[in-house]
Amino acid sequence: MAATRPTMLLQVAALALLLAAQQSHAFMYRPATGLTWDPSCMTWEGKTYCYFMYVCGTGTPGCATNETHYGHGLVAVASDGVHFETHSAFNAEAGNVGWFKCMIHKVKDVDGKPMFVMDHGTSGAVTGPDDPKTPLPNDRGCPAGTSQCLRFLKSTDALNWEYMYTLHPDPKWYKNTNGVSRGRWDHAYIQEDTGPTGGFIAFPVATPIGSPAPGQLRSRDGLNWTVEAPTVVGFGDVVPTSFEIGGVERMENGRYYMIGGGSGPPKAGNSYSMWTLRSNGSEVAGPYAPDPQAYRLSGQDKGATANFGQALAAWSRNYDTYPKGALISQYLLRITFRVCKKSRFYPTAGAQNGATTQFESQRADI
Repeated sequence: MAATRPTMLLQVAALALLLAAQQSHAFMYRPATGLTWDPSCMTWEGKTYCYFMYVCGTGTPGCATNETHYGHGLVAVASDGVHFETHSAFNAEAGNVGWFKCMIHKVKDVDGKPMFVMDHGTSGAVTGPDDPKTPLPNDRGCPAGTSQCLRFLKSTDALNWEYMYTLHPDPKWYKNTNGVSRGRWDHAYIQEDTGPTGGFIAFPVATPIGSPAPGQLRSRDGLNWTVEAPTVVGFGDVVPTSFEIGGVERMENGRYYMIGGGSGPPKAGNSYSMWTLRSNGSEVAGPYAPDPQAYRLSGQDKGATANFGQALAAWSRNYDTYPKGALISQYLLRITFRVCKKSRFYPTAGAQNGATTQFESQRADI
């Protein structure tokens, strides 16, 4: 990145200006039918690919019927990074199982073709795509009663995705009731592992036993993952009540910066805020601590009684230049309080105006 000193407060100012001027949207996408939520985007071979949680609508390729819940992924593609076209829905969940936010990483090239790995959260249950008769390692599958699990998929063209397996949290480290996970286990951001074993490390949204922090997964090849203890974060005096990771990237000063959103602190009405953490040293695994100049980037003040919207920072990579070049914090979500109240922050088929999802492309030096 271009500088060694965090200046992400500039980004927040830019987002505030964009909220006030709707005509200044960098790009906006809405499928012809159905509902979207929580995009994750990347650029590869000159095209930008965005992936969403999706409620299937009439006529969308990959949708057999209309849905009333987020049960699919959806991919839209733009040749100019601005004007997106719907490609297809994919990876349907079974029954009423939810399809949650995804993350994508290019792990390697095989026979001249790239290998992309996607992980996405799910509300899980044994009705998912895993065969319950197939023996699985201890952290594979999604046992009955588990709140959330992670699905892993792979692709060589970023459009057609092949399901691999499901992973659940280890109750040794993560919130559980009588050994059954009852916490978050959602989208995991993947990075190259700087530790002695090499390979890859991933940071899922998690609910560790103790204070909030991302979880950790490790893999030698980027395809086969195992669950490990959560990331160590020394929050200090201002501790959020939850943390949804949006990405981890190394900057020119040699440290890794972790961005994301989450609720809290309690004295601010537990409103949704944007946070920045940085590694204490040069290891991507951490430990992490608040970035003193850009820790709580945004959020409501003390006395707030309701959350009027969300703005979750999430890195979007350009694989034509990565790891060089500028990172983009990919989206800003704007929804009305009426919709928030009815849908707990998800636009739903029964919520008025709920189909509109907007997101912004913003650059910031760190």
